[in-house]
Amino acid sequence: MSVSPSLIILYEHAPLVARLADRLRRLGVTLRSVCIHDASIATDQQDDGTPVVNRVGAYPASGGDVRIVLKTRSYLADLEASDRRVFNGAHSYLVATSKLRQRDVIAGAGCRAPRSEAVRHVGDLATAARGLRYPLILKPNVGGSGVGIHVLHDAAGLTALAADPDLLISVDGVGVLQEYHPPRDGMLARLEFLGEELLYASHHRPAVRGSRGGTRNRAGCPGRFRCSGVCGERPRR
Repeated sequence: MSVSPSLIILYEHAPLVARLADRLRRLGVTLRSVCIHDASIATDQQDDGTPVVNRVGAYPASGGDVRIVLKTRSYLADLEASDRRVFNGAHSYLVATSKLRQRDVIAGAGCRAPRSEAVRHVGDLATAARGLRYPLILKPNVGGSGVGIHVLHDAAGLTALAADPDLLISVDGVGVLQEYHPPRDGMLARLEFLGEELLYASHHRPAVRGSRGGTRNRAGCPGRFRCSGVCGERPRR
């Protein structure tokens, strides 16, 4: 008599894993779903060692608290430390949620990327910028969807940003100061890989969000976006 395989799906936003869960159940897999918001090592270590499939995204769904990324990193590391088998585990999730680790992976593959420096304190911004060419872009190491991004046209803009008492670099305390390369034709390319297989490629127009809300696109900058004029327009007041 065959035994049905079992899996635990770790998720943050249920609708994003519904199709996967349905497909696995159709294949005869016994599933248990665990929301990362409710996950507890003390509880989960008591089960039979069922493998865990991590489906927590690199950025919270629906604008949720980005600190959930840090909890997920810790949770996955704890699972692996207890010899639990985890798919999309601690290392791969760290790379997926850290722009600096992604930079290292790209460089290790022999590919070119915009020059960048890690910034761990606002007082380090000027030092980090010395070896870079303006315009620059400061973005959080952890985060996505354009949240918390600042475009800096010159040293004066960088100095003003560093003096802002409300500046939050990133929830993990690390920012990425990078040379800004305007997208060709105003479009970005997105490529999705599984292993070494290219699943799909697409183009989309970026929308950059400042730390105080709003978006920036080819139509110009809204009033509260922190932009020093790289797009050729003055920020509105």
